[in-house]
Amino acid sequence: MATYNNIDFFKKCRRPIYYKSKLNRLRNGETLILGSISEEIEHNGNNIDICIQAYIEKESKGIYRLTGLWTVPTKQSRPIIWCNSEFKINKSDLIFINDNEKSELKHFFLICRWLNVFKKHIYSELSKKPREKDKFHMNGIPYVFDGLELTKNFITKEAVICRYKKVDDKLTYYPKGEITYVNFENEIDKILTQPLKAIFEVGILLGCINIENDNPPWEE
Repeated sequence: MATYNNIDFFKKCRRPIYYKSKLNRLRNGETLILGSISEEIEHNGNNIDICIQAYIEKESKGIYRLTGLWTVPTKQSRPIIWCNSEFKINKSDLIFINDNEKSELKHFFLICRWLNVFKKHIYSELSKKPREKDKFHMNGIPYVFDGLELTKNFITKEAVICRYKKVDDKLTYYPKGEITYVNFENEIDKILTQPLKAIFEVGILLGCINIENDNPPWEE
């Protein structure tokens, strides 16, 4: 069993200390995202998502679950990662209750740090383009969804400034913006991808899983 002070935990994640307040106000079924990137690529006529994600969900009875996902095929020394661990909060401490929490947390912190690197790169690239081409700016949400809180219905917990209007069925840039709530239900599979789905898809991409062969390996 490992214990982290909430400030130390978010420092390990390379996240602002005020994220501890975001964590404390989560209700059952709500999610705090520490970053999410999902890139769709085409492979043999199928669309496959490559994911880098880290988020914390509050489950029932005071149990929280963190999930980290890395399915970017780069090199052998950087394998596919799916980590998750449960914890409880006692005052300012996060008390992890899994047997292998040290390994899980090591990978979770690593994914959070990589998300920070990609976040800076994405911000730098998007800042060179017109603002209406920046989906994060247009929706008033943080880059790579870092720090975004979602309700159990996948709606932003806090109001955001949405900077587009629908005119004649077309989205028009609205610099002044409008305060509203954004519903991500239709995009949630890309923002909070099911880990098994993501691993299965990248397994197909890398040739580790052959869906054309219907025979299970034990029958070969």
